[in-house]
Amino acid sequence: MISQRRTQKIIKKMTEAAFLKEELGPVLAIGIAEVVANKPRDPVEFLGRWLLHYLEEKDRVKENQKRAQAREKEMELWTQARIEREKYSSNVIQREWKSHVSKAAEAKRKEADLAEYFRTISEKADSQYVVEDVQLPEGSNEKPEAEKETELARLRGEVAFKRAQVFLEGLTKENIADMKATGAASPVVVQIIRCVFYLMGRNSPRQLDTWEKIRTLLKPFPFLEWMKGYNPVSPLDKKRKIARVRRLLKAYTDEQVKKSAGGGIVVFIVYQWLQGAITFRETRDADIKLRKAAGKDAEEEYEEEEVPEDEEKDAEEEKVRAEEAAEAAAEEAARKTTEAEGGNAAADE
Repeated sequence: MISQRRTQKIIKKMTEAAFLKEELGPVLAIGIAEVVANKPRDPVEFLGRWLLHYLEEKDRVKENQKRAQAREKEMELWTQARIEREKYSSNVIQREWKSHVSKAAEAKRKEADLAEYFRTISEKADSQYVVEDVQLPEGSNEKPEAEKETELARLRGEVAFKRAQVFLEGLTKENIADMKATGAASPVVVQIIRCVFYLMGRNSPRQLDTWEKIRTLLKPFPFLEWMKGYNPVSPLDKKRKIARVRRLLKAYTDEQVKKSAGGGIVVFIVYQWLQGAITFRETRDADIKLRKAAGKDAEEEYEEEEVPEDEEKDAEEEKVRAEEAAEAAAEEAARKTTEAEGGNAAADE
């Protein structure tokens, strides 16, 4: 009976024989065929070198296969990562688009609400404050025509300002905040909000020369509350501030402001309010000035525009100021010419 140890030896030899037959046999056959075909001087050395080359090639093929598998795996991982990135990007784009659509719809709704408010308040203002219907008080017929004109202009200026104030009543800090959130405002909008800050007397031109600087300074609630409480004819409010704002707004029309980008109804209401404040203050000052010049008593005082020596210049205002000075000089020259011609005509007679 064959022992277990003997059996294991037999199995091992059979396994080795099978391995040699399957792995080495075909290779040796090919190698020997190469020896026969090439007829080298030293067949054994030739066969040995050929076997070494064969093994190197076999190892190289295996290494290339491993590299190809690694590249394939890497490509698979890269493709999967790309799919994940594209999926994430798609989700972000969809989310941002939904947010944009939602914000656009909300902005449209707010603008519609403001338009309805503007329409309603316009009806109220038109019924309560009709500038054209303002008349002089009884007993004014005895006054000189010039005095009646300035007094009527003053009364109408006061009504115009009160009418502009009515439009502020329904505005909220959210309306101002929405205006502030505008990323890029037009020059018209920038100029209008800058003028409000000039009336406040807090800021210099360099602090207000860009929309970003103005947005930083603009605090919706204090900004709106200050406007609602502003009195353009207060003795504490300097004529200089009103004059500066008048010059800076001189170039704009209602239509330009209505069409201005990033402004909307809120900016137009602010613009109307500024114009009302300017008209009220300047007509009031003109009325007092005329009465005092005529030697009549006037409880109120007015002041001429005084520019502080240390005031920082606003380039746009300086341009308008120069134009006004040129116009005034031309008018004075025309007046003198007319007077001289009249004097010459009288002398000839």
